[in-house]
Amino acid sequence: MNPLVARGDEQPSDHRIIGSSQKKSQARRQSSIVDLWATVDRSRLEQDVHIIPLDELYQRFHTNPRDGLSSASIADAQAQYGLNKIIPPKPPSYLWLLFKQLFMGFNTILWVAAIFAFLAYKPFGDPSPSITNLALGVVLVIVITCNSILNVYQEIKSIKIVASFSKLLPTISTVRRDGREQQIIVDQIVPGDIILVRMGDKLPADCRFLVNTSELTGESKPVTSTVRCTSTNFMESSNIGFYSSMVEQGTGEAVVIATGDNTVLGKMSRLTRGESGDDVTGLHREVNRFLLFVVLATITGIIALWITWGAWLNKDHHSFITFKANVVNSIGMIVGFLPLGLPSAVTLVSVIATDKTGTLTQNKMTVTHLLWDTEGVYKVPLPKPAPVQEETLFQTVRRLSMGVVNTAQRLSVGAITVARRLSSGNINQPKRMPSLSDDNELYNIPSIASEVQVEAFRDLLVGAALCNNAEKQIVQDAQIGQDISKMKSELRLVGDAADTALYNLCVDRCAVDIDAMRKNNPRLKVLPFNSSNKFMISANELVSVEASVPQGERTVLLIMKGAPDIVIQRCSSYKTNNDENLPLNNEMKQKLFSRQELLGKNGYRVIAMCQMKVTREQYDRMIEQYTEEKRSQSITEDLSGFPSNGYSFVGLFSLLDPPRTEVPDSVLKARRAQIRVAMVTGDHPTTAKAIAKQVNILTTEISEMNGVDTFKIEHSPTGQPTINLYRNDRLLEQHVPGSVTRIDPDNKNARKMVQQAAIDAGEAEPDPQPPWYKRAWASCRNQVREPKSDLPPSSKMEYISYGIVVAGADISYMDDYMWDWVLSHQELVFARTTPEQKLRIVVEFQRRGEVVAVTGDGTNDAPALKCAHLGVAMQSGTEVSKEAGDMILLDN
Repeated sequence: MNPLVARGDEQPSDHRIIGSSQKKSQARRQSSIVDLWATVDRSRLEQDVHIIPLDELYQRFHTNPRDGLSSASIADAQAQYGLNKIIPPKPPSYLWLLFKQLFMGFNTILWVAAIFAFLAYKPFGDPSPSITNLALGVVLVIVITCNSILNVYQEIKSIKIVASFSKLLPTISTVRRDGREQQIIVDQIVPGDIILVRMGDKLPADCRFLVNTSELTGESKPVTSTVRCTSTNFMESSNIGFYSSMVEQGTGEAVVIATGDNTVLGKMSRLTRGESGDDVTGLHREVNRFLLFVVLATITGIIALWITWGAWLNKDHHSFITFKANVVNSIGMIVGFLPLGLPSAVTLVSVIATDKTGTLTQNKMTVTHLLWDTEGVYKVPLPKPAPVQEETLFQTVRRLSMGVVNTAQRLSVGAITVARRLSSGNINQPKRMPSLSDDNELYNIPSIASEVQVEAFRDLLVGAALCNNAEKQIVQDAQIGQDISKMKSELRLVGDAADTALYNLCVDRCAVDIDAMRKNNPRLKVLPFNSSNKFMISANELVSVEASVPQGERTVLLIMKGAPDIVIQRCSSYKTNNDENLPLNNEMKQKLFSRQELLGKNGYRVIAMCQMKVTREQYDRMIEQYTEEKRSQSITEDLSGFPSNGYSFVGLFSLLDPPRTEVPDSVLKARRAQIRVAMVTGDHPTTAKAIAKQVNILTTEISEMNGVDTFKIEHSPTGQPTINLYRNDRLLEQHVPGSVTRIDPDNKNARKMVQQAAIDAGEAEPDPQPPWYKRAWASCRNQVREPKSDLPPSSKMEYISYGIVVAGADISYMDDYMWDWVLSHQELVFARTTPEQKLRIVVEFQRRGEVVAVTGDGTNDAPALKCAHLGVAMQSGTEVSKEAGDMILLDN
């Protein structure tokens, strides 16, 4: 044992030695920081970090791909860049929260009433004070205190729930340091670290190499990453991976270029956090304006009461109401004016812009039918119901009575609907697609998939299994507030909703051994689905029956699946019900499009599939040609070497994502509260329209009885666009687009970022701070007034009792007149929209005097959530969307 430690009188000396050693180490670290990082111009990192050669990048961060950072430089880098975590906003003090609840809002007026009650007891009540006034004052104080404590408890609980989301972020990452691979806590990662990324990982920092950037786009669309720079724009270059992005497939390595608050996600988080004090939401301003109105009305009423008492009652009827009684009347007027429940539950929105998938629907897609040729249909068998116990006599009577009641309700609703249609002169009832409601026996199709001998049907199943990214993975599931160390791992199907539905079709309904099929027919390459192409292509080398077949003559199957209107146009032939391959002419294409349209009208989501078979030698030649064209930059359409056309159309999948059971009633309640619900979705307009009818966004009273408006864009021979406005498929008027109000992308947050970057670089000086009284007045005014907008205001519209369906591709042609006409409809559906168009829709609603609520869960939804008067973020969404929203729905 060390005698210096054993002797108590020597311990302080030992501590002094250790402290001195630490100081010397810190001094050396400070000097090493100057030596190591003085040449790094951090203001230029985002400008050239994706462009410069990798050797220069390694030199800048003092690292190398083989060994990574050295242990000696880790402490210096951590001292320079800090911990790899996004600093959350400072939690408010509990005492400050209680103070705000006690002395702000409606409680301020109640305090005035309580003071008047005590004054009415003494001294105004002398010489015979009434104990009732004292009791009234005590009761008011108790009500204020209890209400404040309850509100503080709810607010603290919400703060803790939001803070618990940070526990769901990745905690362990694999890095290479000192030439060894090791797992470390992500907080300890620094710029220059070499991280190893694998499929299913979440990136712990911004890095340069091979990753998936779906998180930054806010949608679940994979983006192929590359080693080389593809754009001078840092945000668009495919060799940059962003913090919190998911790796969809593949493995690779990356060098960390930014951590914590210096990442793109961290900077966006700071912008949406509202550090400048302008974090008062539109909902808060509406409540504050109502509070101001109530205060002024209360003061006006009390002044009128005292003027009446002093000028008339006290003179002519002196004994009718005494001074003390009038004070009590003033207290009663104050209490009577206050709606105490308003801070807890208030609805002030006039428009709700909501997504479809996962919000209005259950986000549980199932494949219902497989279709090929013009009449071929296979109805997917339903799962066998679980065995039920034999019901008792009482249960039988109850079931029959409920059946009678439900039948009577359906008959009454049907009678009302028929009466409405007769009164409107339209008795054409919407009919379901006959082929989707009939049994397989009608078309001589066996119900068991293995017994179906149609080649197109089998090709559809092969494509559903191979051109599919869904797979079983071990997933750690964490609940809100749960300790990460107690997370349970379970085997779960992971993938896109459509891929998951196709996977379940193969495994559960058609008894396909999908793992064996993928193993025997290995994937060579894949072009992931994205919003611009709207399709996915995969290449698989098919297993050969004869082992003697040369490698170059083996068959490679190219499968394309995606939006029917895109996929069918890339096909030159189709497979018939008789296993023939015939040319696909325009007449046949129109029949297929009509079939898709009919499916969409019934609320089905449709996926088309086509294929092409080539030899391995032809496939290798295509990839080599693509590599040469990419090197020479002569590519017209980048499909990763896959053919752009010449495919053989196989068939269609119809998928059903049923609406949530509670949605139709909720939409009706919102409509009764004079709130318009606008659907904003990326689905096909026909499908969106069908779902909107099911959830009462397009109602019978308006859209079916009056009609649905649409508009189409036509171009003259000179290229001048003309907008034709239709009502019930009849031309209403023609409009030539005029001036379009420009939404400046360089908004206040962007300008703030540019200004702060200039200040940090020493190129600009911060604005002088105004005096305290001006800041106080600006803060008070900000509580009730809307912030200054860059857009010109517009007057509130008069509503048109019609519905309208707008396609996202037509939004770019809309001028101010068209926005006025579209947004004045009582029932609205926006289909095939992008996140940018969603933001534009919100802004245009606000310009026309509407109070807008927006639902969103992606990073790119954060501007729309922040822009809306009420932003509703989802619990499963990103951190930025949760911070930008005013509330978080824990139950998606």
